[in-house]
Amino acid sequence: MNVLGKAALELMTSIWVLQSAAALFKTRKAFGRFADHRRSIDNGTDPHQSRRVALVIAVTGVSENFDRFCDFALGQDYPDYQVLFVTESADEPAHAAIQIRLRNLASPAARLIVAGKATDTGQKVHNQLAALAQLDDSDQLIAFADGDLFGRKDWLSCLVRPLSPGHVDFTTGYRWFIPENLCLPNRIVALMGAAIEPWIGPNWRMCLWGGSMAMTREAFDELEIPSNIRGCVNDDARISQLARRAGKRMRYVCSVAAPSPVDFTWASLFEFGRRQYFQLRIYQPVLWWMALVIPLFYLSGFAACLVRLGRGNLLMLVPVALAIGLNHCRTRIRRSYLRTRFGPGEAESLDAAVRGSGWLDPLVNIVHLLIILSSACGREIVWAGIRYRVTGPQATEILSRSVGVSPRRDTREGHDETRGRNTHPS
Repeated sequence: MNVLGKAALELMTSIWVLQSAAALFKTRKAFGRFADHRRSIDNGTDPHQSRRVALVIAVTGVSENFDRFCDFALGQDYPDYQVLFVTESADEPAHAAIQIRLRNLASPAARLIVAGKATDTGQKVHNQLAALAQLDDSDQLIAFADGDLFGRKDWLSCLVRPLSPGHVDFTTGYRWFIPENLCLPNRIVALMGAAIEPWIGPNWRMCLWGGSMAMTREAFDELEIPSNIRGCVNDDARISQLARRAGKRMRYVCSVAAPSPVDFTWASLFEFGRRQYFQLRIYQPVLWWMALVIPLFYLSGFAACLVRLGRGNLLMLVPVALAIGLNHCRTRIRRSYLRTRFGPGEAESLDAAVRGSGWLDPLVNIVHLLIILSSACGREIVWAGIRYRVTGPQATEILSRSVGVSPRRDTREGHDETRGRNTHPS
């Protein structure tokens, strides 16, 4: 092997170990950041905001957590907010279920809106536009949530607290996959999500998540959000794109966690993952390339170590041992982090998925890389039974609709089915 080839192998080996060290550092930092933030909130150092919030929730289907979702949406401790529920039609099962919950409701204010079928826009975005058309001048902050979200009663207070014109214009939370069983696809998606969370932010690599997202009315009006998401299949990645171009400040609120129970098969995992990265490729291509490079570098370094070890270079046992040790340290910190972040039920499920996960890192990175590569080509996706062709940020065509599809689990942006068994994959 020539000098250049040897140098490349040394570099790839170093990158693998350095990535493991960086992952450990970022996990520890995320744990400390969350603990400090949660402590400041629990101590009451930040008062409630007094500005009125319009909370927009596009709902599709009635999941087994529907009552829990309604209790969460209607039971926030924020002093002044209204909920704008929106469904595709009055025949949607969620519409009747929400109507029942809203009867005799005194507080907070809540409305149920029918959006109708989309023609040239993603159905969820179409639903959101119908709700946004109902805003009035008293709605000073605008928040979005998924139609099966649940969590703490201070979720909305935490989400909107940092918002102030000229300082922070957009905030976002994060969705955590809670495996309903320990099949390999569920463990892998939980580990991918846990690995991504510590890397969220700052502004240049921020992607808002529509399941927990808020903005000031000033930013909403200045960026002309309704006209600039019309024709889109996606809301949050598009809004992130608009905010970044306008120099708006986006902040990740680390105390806002959205537990998302999942039950994937391999087929539904790849379909779900491709859809997410497809949208990232359309709306945030730089982040798509970043997402591609990380597992690619990891696997290149891992493979380089194995090749050199197989050729009798016993010195490669040193980086292998270092990477294994770093990954196991990260696993211990990650388990402590998750036990602190979640209640007993979610924490136990995540802890079971994360335990011993250091040995799964190569497989997790292989699956992650294959999912990203699967999104590199094509212009069509299927989402909640609707087949879309997307040729640009605001160029969406609905090709077909499946009849009789009622998603059981709508976690990603209000419509995704992450329960892959015995359901129609969206």
